[in-house]
Amino acid sequence: MDLSNHISLLDTKVAALTSQISLPPDGELDDSLGLAGAVYRRAQESPSAPAIEFDGQVISYAQLHCHAALLAKELTRKGVGREEAIGIMTGTGFEQIVAQAAVVYAGCTCCALDPTLPFAQLQYRLNNAGAQICLVDQENSNRLKEFKVIPITLEALTPTQVTAELAVPPRAMGIEHRTHLMHTSGSTGKPKTVQIQAKALLHLARDDRNVPIGYEDRTAQMAMVSFDISLFEIWVTLLRGATIVPISRTLLSDVARLARTWRELRVTVMLVPASLLPMVVFAMPTVFSGMQVVYSGGEMPNLPAMKMALEQGPPNHLFNCYGPTECCIFSLVHEVTLEDTKSSVCPLTRLISDTRIEILDSSGQPVPDGQSGELFIGGDGVSPGYVNLADKTAERFVTTRQYPALPESCNFYATGDLVRRTETGEIYVHGRIDNQVKIRGYRVELEGVEAAIMDTGLVTATAACKVQREDDDLGAVLVAFVIPKDPNTFTPDQLTDALKVQVAEYLVPQVEVCTEMPLNGHTKIDRERLVREFLEAATKRQLEMAGTQDASTTISRLRKIWHSVLPGCSRHIEDGDTFHALGGTSLQAAMLLIRMKREFSVELTAVMVYEQFTLAQMARYVDEGGAKYTIHAAHNRAYRQDADIYRSLALQPLSGQPPQWDAPFEGRIFMTGATGFVGAFLLQTLLTLPEVKTVVCLVRAKDDEQARNRVMKVQTQYSLCQSSVDYSKLVAVAGDLGSPTLGLGAELFHQLGHWASCIFHSGAHVNYAQPYQSHRDANVLGTANILRFQGTGRPKRLFYLSTLNIYGPTGLVNGYTRVGENDPITRFMDAVQYDNGYAQSKWVAEKMILDAIQDNFPISIFRPGAIFCHSKTGTGNGTDFVARLMASCMRLKCYPTMPQQSKNFVPVDYLVNAVLHLSRQQCSLGQAYNVVPTMHEQPEDEMREMFHMLEKACQTPMKEMPYDKWLELLKTLDDNDPLRPLLPMLEEKVFENHCRWEMYGKMPIYGTENLTRDLRDVPDLAQFPVLDQPLLNRFLSGLNLI
Repeated sequence: MDLSNHISLLDTKVAALTSQISLPPDGELDDSLGLAGAVYRRAQESPSAPAIEFDGQVISYAQLHCHAALLAKELTRKGVGREEAIGIMTGTGFEQIVAQAAVVYAGCTCCALDPTLPFAQLQYRLNNAGAQICLVDQENSNRLKEFKVIPITLEALTPTQVTAELAVPPRAMGIEHRTHLMHTSGSTGKPKTVQIQAKALLHLARDDRNVPIGYEDRTAQMAMVSFDISLFEIWVTLLRGATIVPISRTLLSDVARLARTWRELRVTVMLVPASLLPMVVFAMPTVFSGMQVVYSGGEMPNLPAMKMALEQGPPNHLFNCYGPTECCIFSLVHEVTLEDTKSSVCPLTRLISDTRIEILDSSGQPVPDGQSGELFIGGDGVSPGYVNLADKTAERFVTTRQYPALPESCNFYATGDLVRRTETGEIYVHGRIDNQVKIRGYRVELEGVEAAIMDTGLVTATAACKVQREDDDLGAVLVAFVIPKDPNTFTPDQLTDALKVQVAEYLVPQVEVCTEMPLNGHTKIDRERLVREFLEAATKRQLEMAGTQDASTTISRLRKIWHSVLPGCSRHIEDGDTFHALGGTSLQAAMLLIRMKREFSVELTAVMVYEQFTLAQMARYVDEGGAKYTIHAAHNRAYRQDADIYRSLALQPLSGQPPQWDAPFEGRIFMTGATGFVGAFLLQTLLTLPEVKTVVCLVRAKDDEQARNRVMKVQTQYSLCQSSVDYSKLVAVAGDLGSPTLGLGAELFHQLGHWASCIFHSGAHVNYAQPYQSHRDANVLGTANILRFQGTGRPKRLFYLSTLNIYGPTGLVNGYTRVGENDPITRFMDAVQYDNGYAQSKWVAEKMILDAIQDNFPISIFRPGAIFCHSKTGTGNGTDFVARLMASCMRLKCYPTMPQQSKNFVPVDYLVNAVLHLSRQQCSLGQAYNVVPTMHEQPEDEMREMFHMLEKACQTPMKEMPYDKWLELLKTLDDNDPLRPLLPMLEEKVFENHCRWEMYGKMPIYGTENLTRDLRDVPDLAQFPVLDQPLLNRFLSGLNLI
């Protein structure tokens, strides 16, 4: 669409018309036309002024007005009503902005949708809004077949058309017009739909001090259009008479390129999420130089990144912003200076336009300066409420009627945020009053836990609570109080088993059965009473125990410890009970071992808990001094019994050549591990490839809908949902790796065996504290079942993700200084004995894979080192060992001496790209690849180098100290420390007085001949990206550690 030839004609034709129209001076603007009036006035004042510039082409304000008016007429012909919700779904470009303007001109309400959302979410949002009609661009014309679809066609306009349309003002809707429906992120799965009125946008746009945007400015439009930030990018820009510059969100995966794009497009106004700001600044410190204004919000500001930007290339204005969606984008801001960056927190010092705030205590009374209270926001920016959530609206959108201390002049929104105001008027946000709590270092949304519990269908009511005794220094636990649907058959194990396939382990609560839920004065569940009575009952049990038993015996003391770390256990603990049968989690297992070591002064091992030691057996072990239960015990050699498990499978490879998965009429991928870190990135990349037709993901879940939700949740978690990713290709199926037919049933198992072009198997159970037996089902039997699947239907290649851990601590145990990709894996069987159960299970699984290769199964093996963050974005896994280690060392301001130890970090994007490239090559058949830096690039002392870089990143001196002393310091940290659940593993001695982590000293060089040979001619992969300071900084920034 090239409209440039018409601009000069428009200037001439429209000049006469505009000279006859008298515009009111600033401050006397007639708001009866609402938002449409502002666009109309700008089109009359400067018809050729650029409203939108995209891909080298421009739509002027006059053309925008004309396009919007014509499309609005089409809506009117469809009989749309006042403030009727109209769906809008487009890609990046002109169409989204024109469509929103048209809906506003028609007096309707915009319900903008992101094409990357799954259909179920699109359908929910449209149905919830009551939308029947949708405006779509050509790319999305077939996505919403259940609705009335109007295509957005932007054909070149004639000067006569534009002149004619400029003569007709848009429909007068006034400032109360509900122009938009925005969606909150919604931690429980269903987002809340927030109503936005024209006056909310006008009140922000007319704040000259905090919105210093002029006619010559150019605003980047990158936000997802269903979030309120996009309203600023589009409508505040139009209301200020500036130019919108749409930019594809795909650039978010390459922040360096994104920064260059901002420069090339001469962007002067940016809204940068707080999580993205450090990435772009560290990639290009001068990125904001020359910009007029940069806004950053959504999370706590990253002050080191702001400092770098202000020192090396400041914009004219840099704002830290705060505001919930319910208050339309921003409510409070602060213009950040270099002086501000010297502090650890950033204040909020200015109110937007006529915004009012009040800070009230739990009884609804104002709090004195310096004290904490809930923030209430009032003014024109406040929404009328939620759609179809009357109770929630009444709870959060309040007046002086509910809270007499509030002024009568306006409505207020109860934010749920805890703030304090200093005597000088600065506002500091420091927490939440609602159900979001922190348990053992994890942020837990209690409503989300409750939603997952209700989703099981096993209970009629539930309340999830954080429970902690005042005298307990081992931290809090998550407890769910439930009323069973069928009290006669319900057991807590039923619920916990159902939850384990839905949520992460730290979200699986202790279960306490209730007959009814107590209510407070507001007729809500009285959570305080539930917790209080629960703790009273637990204390009573302990007192009864103390009165009936000899407290001096080991088993009585041990029983008391079990009760203390299992507050959800409501019955007497019998001598024959095992810890896990009582509902103990891995976090509680770590607490148990810590307390037992403190109480009995004996060396303990986490395997004792996972190998189902009973209370009596554990007491006997303590009485015997703990010396006999060592690393040489039978449990740690269990993996040896499975060394030749492949032979018992009696598998035969299929005859014939497997297809090239990327060949025409192929592209049908079967994969596991899509909810893992590597699998998430692999899936995202596959879905961007045109040669991929469909990706079937096997996911542990109760049904296919939940399977897809789990996959999409992880995609969102790692910010992978981009416009270039075609999620319509994704098919998630509920299954189980440990089942012979993968939990699919025999029929579907065989159908998919014929259907699939290839298999990517990255699914695995990973827990560094659990023994081999806990990993066997998923990692060993799961791999056996994948081999069985490979041998079903038609021939197909298998690409198997292994690990360097299959070598074990071979440098220290065997004395090897170099290990090769093709070395017999049996050479490392003894060394793996001294590693954890995960490593042992992966050794057995790879031995099985290698045996299958000997039988001519078409398989390729990939053994990555420590998988690190994305090399461009810094997006990483915040729960893996390295991330926990860095966070703990930063807290301690010290790190352990780990001589001759390396992690051989591999960025996740490099690993994915290498695997995909090699999966297309015939030369990779039957090969094993060590995906690590080439032999001459492998650092000899990488851990020490990493700690030095960590010291620079956090700008705090860090002391190196012997491992034992560092470990003693680590044990002094509180229970929220990230490494606390792994403490037993870190201190358990397994070989010649070395703990498991120390065993990886004297590491060998890992051979990479196969990798080097087969990637030599691939420019993007031939050079392995090693860990350096910028990459570490991006990783730490992404986790908000710096």
